[in-house]
Amino acid sequence: MTPEQIQGYVDTGVKMAVEYAPRVVAVVFIIIIGRWLAGKIAKLAGAAMRKAKLDEMLASFGENVVRSFGLLITVLFCLEMFGIKTTSFVAVLAAAGFAVGMALQGSLGNFAAGVLLLIFRPFKIGDVINAGGATGGVTAVGIFATTLQTPDFQVITVANGSITGGNIVNYTNFPKRRVDVNVGAAYDAEPLKVKEVLNKMMGGIPEVLNDEGIVTVLTGLGASSVDYQMRAYCEHDDYWTVLEKMNQGAWYALNEADIGIPYNTLDVHIVSEPKKG
Repeated sequence: MTPEQIQGYVDTGVKMAVEYAPRVVAVVFIIIIGRWLAGKIAKLAGAAMRKAKLDEMLASFGENVVRSFGLLITVLFCLEMFGIKTTSFVAVLAAAGFAVGMALQGSLGNFAAGVLLLIFRPFKIGDVINAGGATGGVTAVGIFATTLQTPDFQVITVANGSITGGNIVNYTNFPKRRVDVNVGAAYDAEPLKVKEVLNKMMGGIPEVLNDEGIVTVLTGLGASSVDYQMRAYCEHDDYWTVLEKMNQGAWYALNEADIGIPYNTLDVHIVSEPKKG
């Protein structure tokens, strides 16, 4: 390479540096300001939605959308600084988005399902639900998936499409919950006495809401027992406590009343062949 060629490259580099340096500085400044403005506007939008008493999930989702939209506008403005026509860029981006969308139909379905969850709000953060084959407390509703936490501190991520595609059971939509416990009693026990004993036991549990009604119903005549179901109401947070106390209390109450609690038994009959002559 000759000295003239080297000098030519140097001159070209200096010219480009002089021409584009101000633009680079301007772009850096725009990115800094754009990110700050996008974050600020997103926080204001989130605060406004929370002030309007919208659900936390919807407020968080809206805040993320506003922030992403602000960053997109910042990027397009920076491209304009370098002479790139954003109209053609948007067209290319739309075509690429269509191709990616065809390849990611499942993910887009989960995104659409996430939007539906945020619009119709069958549950909120903190609710305990059964959906998509999993049960747990809702800790987050994302764009593509919902995160649940089980009582033993396992984290389950369920695709939003799986949630909206099936039944959703919300255990905490109401502050109260009914506790059902099945128990069997001996056939020689009078049903009215069994009901009286079990109802009295349930009425003595502190966490049971007596004003909501306590009842024991005869549900069937089993092979070895008369089947009953105890029903009582409690606050949602007391459900597991009441469930255990009802099971344990039924055992003690029936035994103290001399009412048998039968269990399956098996009779074995041995038939011997007669001895030959």
